[in-house]
Amino acid sequence: MQNMKISIIFIVVSLLILGGCQQHKSKGIEDSGINIKARLENYQKEIVYSTLFDQVKYVKLEMSNESLIGIIAKIRVAEERIFILDQRLRTLLAFSDTGKFLWKINKIGNGPGEYTEIIDFDLKNDQLYLFDPNRNILEFDLSGNFIKSYPLKRFGTSMAVNDTFLYLYTCNYPTEEGKYQLLIMDDYGQNSKIGVSVIPKNLIEVCKSFNSENAFCHFEDETRFFTPFSTKIYSIKRDSIFVKYNIDFGEFNIPENYFDNYTADDVAKSKYAYGLNAYWETDAYFYFNIKVNENFQSVLYSKKEKKLTYGIFYDDLAFCFPSFSIVNNQFAVGFRSADDLHAEYDNSKEKRKDTLLEKVVSEITPDDNPVIFLYHFK
Repeated sequence: MQNMKISIIFIVVSLLILGGCQQHKSKGIEDSGINIKARLENYQKEIVYSTLFDQVKYVKLEMSNESLIGIIAKIRVAEERIFILDQRLRTLLAFSDTGKFLWKINKIGNGPGEYTEIIDFDLKNDQLYLFDPNRNILEFDLSGNFIKSYPLKRFGTSMAVNDTFLYLYTCNYPTEEGKYQLLIMDDYGQNSKIGVSVIPKNLIEVCKSFNSENAFCHFEDETRFFTPFSTKIYSIKRDSIFVKYNIDFGEFNIPENYFDNYTADDVAKSKYAYGLNAYWETDAYFYFNIKVNENFQSVLYSKKEKKLTYGIFYDDLAFCFPSFSIVNNQFAVGFRSADDLHAEYDNSKEKRKDTLLEKVVSEITPDDNPVIFLYHFK
């Protein structure tokens, strides 16, 4: 009897240990999303900005030794402030909504509030979360004051924060979980929840080459997620993930077995729809870029009309053609480097007389900081 008690205790303890070691459960993805067909009749040569926007404002960012910007990787806007990640300079800068430089986070090192690199950041609950790929999430307030560091024992290429949940896209870079490309964690990465496989094994290496700078987009209380070799837009709510939209490109859909044997050159020359990136969504629309039939296309879907169009997104309002970094129901926030704006104007001076582009370049030099643009929705 005594031996039986010892055996039962041993089994129970063993089960508890095994349960504790299994940090991640595999998560299936519910695929009951809205199916949207993209056909040749949906194509139009240009999707002009004036169909969406009716007003454009621009912000010149203060230029000084302290506020110098190298390359903008990401922008977020909150509390009348503009937050900019300069990945090349490993710096997060804050400006007022009028372009006045406020402060910056540039703390290279291994001490409290310091980092070795920043490859992504997010803004949620009036806090800033910086992602150091050397396995740290650093929390700051909106005045740049360090609050807390959350050790993260895994690498990723993009992340998002929603409440206390951390979503990490690993693209299968070496992690403890290995087989998962999307990790869903609670307590800012301290409590591992679920691992999700979103990339077929034979696509992992090519996905690394085609990843966009950000794989996430916030919309209402959910987080949208997308990968370059899928035309599905996923939605994550706390620790649940499901397909929100499934875009059907018909003959341009990637065949199921296409990547069993392929080369990088085959991918670049294929007619299929791939390279989905730059996704944003509002109450009225969602949008993304993708390569279809060897051409880069902008895809816009009107929720009200339930209509999808694709073509070239053309700035007929300001002719400034910014890269949009964040979009909400009020406006789309984009940026363009000063030298690019000058080149844009110089290449078409006669066409751009009396435009916002002409006004902007008259106020900046090619060596100035990038210009921020706010395109207000109708």
